[in-house]
Amino acid sequence: MNISNVDVKYFINNCDIRSGKIVKLTSFEKFFSFQRKKRLDAYVKKQLEAVSLTNPNSINILQKANEYRRTFHLVDKAIDRIFIDRYLSAHFNDQFQLRVCQQNAVSLIDAIGLDGSLAKKYPDFVDFLQSSELVKKMKHFRHHVKGVEGQPALLYEGKWTKWSELKNILGLTGKKPSEIKLPYGYRYVDRTVDKNGYDNPYGIVKQDLIKWKKLSPTYMHQNQDLLGKYFIEIVGNTKNGWGHHWFRLIDEKGNVFAPGFNRGWVPFLQPLAMYKGKIMQMDPCEYEDYSKVTTLINVSSNEFASLIKKIENDNNTGNIGFSYYRKNCAKYTSALLEHIGIKVDNNEYPSQSFARRVLEYFRVKELCPYIGEVAYVIVQVVRHILAPFFNVGLWILGVNHVDWDYQQYLEENDLGEVKPIPFSLFSTETFRYSSPYKLRQWQHWVANRRANLLKEAHIHYMEGKISEKEYNKAKFDANFKKPPSLETDKLFVHS
Repeated sequence: MNISNVDVKYFINNCDIRSGKIVKLTSFEKFFSFQRKKRLDAYVKKQLEAVSLTNPNSINILQKANEYRRTFHLVDKAIDRIFIDRYLSAHFNDQFQLRVCQQNAVSLIDAIGLDGSLAKKYPDFVDFLQSSELVKKMKHFRHHVKGVEGQPALLYEGKWTKWSELKNILGLTGKKPSEIKLPYGYRYVDRTVDKNGYDNPYGIVKQDLIKWKKLSPTYMHQNQDLLGKYFIEIVGNTKNGWGHHWFRLIDEKGNVFAPGFNRGWVPFLQPLAMYKGKIMQMDPCEYEDYSKVTTLINVSSNEFASLIKKIENDNNTGNIGFSYYRKNCAKYTSALLEHIGIKVDNNEYPSQSFARRVLEYFRVKELCPYIGEVAYVIVQVVRHILAPFFNVGLWILGVNHVDWDYQQYLEENDLGEVKPIPFSLFSTETFRYSSPYKLRQWQHWVANRRANLLKEAHIHYMEGKISEKEYNKAKFDANFKKPPSLETDKLFVHS
């Protein structure tokens, strides 16, 4: 019995590997088999390799490998490599060998339309796709590789450019495999609208992500309903408990500016110290596949221009510090919201954050609406008891330290100085921190508020209280209208 003749879903849910054989387990045995899935994973890889050596053109093994991937939902890239190796082996009727550095890139062969024969003929092009993360970006924008005169080609400054020419343009001719990547100062963009209003695909452009003076769009919004209006969109990822926030600005033509605020390129000595921040033209998380929480807000043309001006000014002056503790991505995103009149209090105490997460996880507030007030008093007491220990920990991690390179930069450019957070053993104010989690909770609050407004508008329309025109306007307002400020220092659990 092997993987090629067993039901994959049944195999994953009910089997284990013992002495190299597939065995069925009882429910009790499955509960205590902590390494079972790892053993199944290793067994499947071994089986696929064995079958591919004897029969590389086996359609059955290709289908089985793909079925296994879809069912198991593994992040393990080895499964992708095995599947693509078999895919190409069947395609060429021979054993196709890929270097490890190429395999992850070619695993997205279908997503970007890279022809297998071109991948085999131009391995340096495959290296380039992976090392420059162009596979991820092209997949994000739904772009494809094109064949031109028997060579793979990519868009460069809006024109299809074959690989031999592109290598010369980027100065990659004669480089080692480890050096085949997008040079510093280049980036990959989707498309923009030119001065005549024409939609132009760009691809690779010579435009620095970090050293820039003027914001430029990176791609275009797909929603035609947004044309003619201006928006700011708050984006938060849900990859982990801490998370990350950035923002998108969308103009009346659909051009999307997607900068993000992060730490500058300085030595990372103390994690909570104040460093020089940087605003990147395109936040790297735009290309990630994990889920995002978005809040789209309609703004006026003046507000839009004011946001652009603020971001460009913050970038060009350099007088913008970054601290993982108090001046992080969420804090800067909240500052942009406040710039257009939406004040979001995303500062909180660690004890406050912990209590809110516990209340939310166990849905305690649904059972007792007053539990939040009780918990708020409890965490205040705990906060004062733990303050000395917590403040010592913050001091060790450098919360009252400013990176010297950043301070020197401010002094040389006559931008003032950054005052460190003073160390006070018993103070509870010193450890209020800027919470991406709390900003994400605000996004959920806005979404719930908008859902209620939409429901209310629908009821009024069905009851004949508003006309169809008024209903359409109410639907737009419910989805995009600027939400009110939300200021609270208490436990904030959205309802």
